[in-house]
Amino acid sequence: MSAVEGSGEQFIDLPVEALAGIVQATSEGTDDFAIAGLDVNDHAVDLPVKEPGPYSGTTFYSDEVSGRVARLQVVGEAWTVTVSPVASAPEFAGTATGTGDAVLLYPEKASALQVTHDGQRKFVVSMDGNGRGIVVETVGAYEALVEVLPIPAILLVTADGGWSIEAR
Repeated sequence: MSAVEGSGEQFIDLPVEALAGIVQATSEGTDDFAIAGLDVNDHAVDLPVKEPGPYSGTTFYSDEVSGRVARLQVVGEAWTVTVSPVASAPEFAGTATGTGDAVLLYPEKASALQVTHDGQRKFVVSMDGNGRGIVVETVGAYEALVEVLPIPAILLVTADGGWSIEAR
C-alpha cells in the first residue's frame, strides 16, 4: 500500500486478506498521535500507537492478537502512514538496535535475549505468533536477560529511547 498523508482524523481501509501488517508512521505535530485498529463494526480492537507528538516508528497489527482489523483510524497533525505486508519487516539476525518503536521478524534461533533500554517512559518487548506475548513491560531504563521460545515470531518493540536486543 502506498503512503497515506493527512492531518486530523482519517480512516484507512485494509485489504480483507491482510490479517496482519506492518504500519510505519510519522507525525510532525505536537498534539497526541494515535492509530487504532477497528473491526468491521468500527469497534477499536487494537491500539498500536498512542503517543504525544511528534512520533516516528514502526508497529504491527494482527488478527491473532486482537481480532480482524478492517481499517485503521489515524488521528494527529501532519502525519504519514504506510501499511506493508509482515514479510517486509527486517529479520532479527542475532542483534538489533534502534530508537523508538520497531518490528522485526524473529527466526527460531535463541531461547534467551539480552535486552536493554535507555529511555524514560514505557518500554515493551513482545512476541506475536509464538505464544510468548509480552517479554518485557517496564518504565524507564532496563537491562536483563529474558527467556523466549525458540520458534518463529514477530518481535515488537515499543520504546521512547534507544534499545538493543541480542540473542543468547
